[in-house]
Amino acid sequence: MPIIWHYITKTYLKIFSLALLTLFGLSFLIKYKKLTLLILAGASYKQAFILTLCLLSITLPHAIGICSFISSLLTVYKLHSTGEITSLRSMGVSLSKIFAPLYFAGAFLVIVNLFLVAEFVPYTKLVLNKIHLDSNSINPLVLLRKNHLPLINNIYTEMNLNSTGSEAKNVLIAYLMENEKQITLLLADDLTFSGKTLEGEKVSLISHIPSEPDAFNHLFIDNQAEMSTPESFFTSLLKRSSKVKDYEVFSIQSLMNNPSKATHTELIQRVSKTLYPFTFTLLGLSGPLLRKRKNALFLTLSLFGYFSIYFGLRKAYLPLPAATIIMLLPHLFIIFFSFFNQRKVLRGES
Repeated sequence: MPIIWHYITKTYLKIFSLALLTLFGLSFLIKYKKLTLLILAGASYKQAFILTLCLLSITLPHAIGICSFISSLLTVYKLHSTGEITSLRSMGVSLSKIFAPLYFAGAFLVIVNLFLVAEFVPYTKLVLNKIHLDSNSINPLVLLRKNHLPLINNIYTEMNLNSTGSEAKNVLIAYLMENEKQITLLLADDLTFSGKTLEGEKVSLISHIPSEPDAFNHLFIDNQAEMSTPESFFTSLLKRSSKVKDYEVFSIQSLMNNPSKATHTELIQRVSKTLYPFTFTLLGLSGPLLRKRKNALFLTLSLFGYFSIYFGLRKAYLPLPAATIIMLLPHLFIIFFSFFNQRKVLRGES
C-alpha cells in the first residue's frame, strides 16, 4: 500500500499545484490593470509588488478549497479510468484504504488553512489597508475610484477616470459625516491631479453648517468655475472613514475578546473556511465513482450552492446559532454525502 499511496499523493499534489498556480495567474490578470494604474499614479514598484502579494494571499483560503476539489476529482477520475481502483478492490482493498492519502492530504491542508485564516490573512488585510491609507505618494483619484481598492466606508464615488489615472470627468463624491449623520456632496465636470494638487473645473460643493440638534439644518452650496486644493482634502476623508470596524482584520484572540453578532459570524466563517480543503476533497473524490448523471449534477450544485450561500451572507451579522447552521451544516452534509456514496459503491448500488 505505501507504493500506491505515494503514487496517489504525488498525483494529487501535482494537480493541486497546477490548479493553484492557474488560479493565481487568473487573479493576477484580473488585478493587472489596477496595479498598472497605481504605478502610473505614483505608487512605487515596491508598493505595487506588496499589494500584488496581499491581493493574492487574501484569495488563498478559497483557492485552496477549490483546488482541493479539482485535484481530488481528477486524481480519482484518473485512478478509475485506468482501472487501478477496480484492480485494488479485486484484491480486497477497501475504498477507505485506497483514498487514505487523500484524507491525509485534505487534513494537512486544513492545518495550512487554519494558519492562513487565523493569522496570515488578517495581517495581510492590515497591510493592504495601510497601503490603501498611505496616500502621500498615490493619486487620490485612484484611491477614490469605486471598487478599485478595498471598500472605502462611508464614501460613494462615481467618475470616468482616464487610462493614466491623472484626470477624471463627471465626478460625483458623496461622503457621510459619521458624527452628524449628514451627507456632503461634491460634483465636478473635471478633476486633474498634478504634483500634490487637485485642480477642478465647474465644481459644486453641497454641505451643511453645524447647528444645534433641535435647530434647522443650514445648507451650504458653493459653486466654483475653477478650484485648486491639496490632495490631503480627499485623503483625510479616507483616513476618517477607517474608524469603522473591519472585523476581517481582527485576530482570533481579538474576536473572542469582543463578543457580538459580528464577531461570532466572523469566527464561524473562519471555521468554515478552515474546513474547505477536507470537505471539498471528500466531495471531489465522490464524483468519478458515481455512474448516474443526476448524482454528478447534484455534486456540482452542492459546491455552487455552498459558495452562493457563503458569499451571499458574508456581510450579514447573524446570531451564533443561525451562523453555525448556515456556515457549518453544509460541511457535515457534504462529508455524509461522500461517505454514503462510497458505501453505495462498495455495495454495488451506484
